[in-house]
Amino acid sequence: MSPRDEVMFAFSKVPYPGDDALACCGCDECRWEVAQLRGKKWTRLSLDDFAAANFGLLTPAAFHYFLPGLILLALDHPALLGEIVGTVVRRLTVSDREGDGARAQVDHGIKRLSSRQRRVVIDVIRQAEGRAPHVPAIWQSALMNLIDGAATPYSQTAVERWLREQTGGGSGQPQPPSGREP
Repeated sequence: MSPRDEVMFAFSKVPYPGDDALACCGCDECRWEVAQLRGKKWTRLSLDDFAAANFGLLTPAAFHYFLPGLILLALDHPALLGEIVGTVVRRLTVSDREGDGARAQVDHGIKRLSSRQRRVVIDVIRQAEGRAPHVPAIWQSALMNLIDGAATPYSQTAVERWLREQTGGGSGQPQPPSGREP
């Protein structure tokens, strides 16, 4: 089965959560941040929707519903693969410095996914790993969470250490190309 067909099959029965169950918070600002998605079918998710809506504010049910649309956008727009998959990864991970509420929300979102749906998301993340910039510890955490079917926090200290290594050993500034001054 093609990746597109696999997405369509795995997520075909996920119900729309309802217009009033999109935002994780009932305040006007949060509802406005996801208003672009009201009444939208995941099969019709567009790049405009991706740019306009804050997917981080969706309820676990709403994210579950729109997840296959995000995957299809990633498959259809390879130039945006990292950005779109990064949005998905952020919903599947939690830092060890975040509270129990954040971990519970990520865990709830992961547990909503069937094993087949988790496999589809794993395949997309693995496909994107070699083609998109990312923080390895965070993406590996997303993969392990999907494999295990539960949220385990990643080490924020390990992420910070990796970022320091990428930016020149802790100076906070990227290393200049050799032989040049910044």
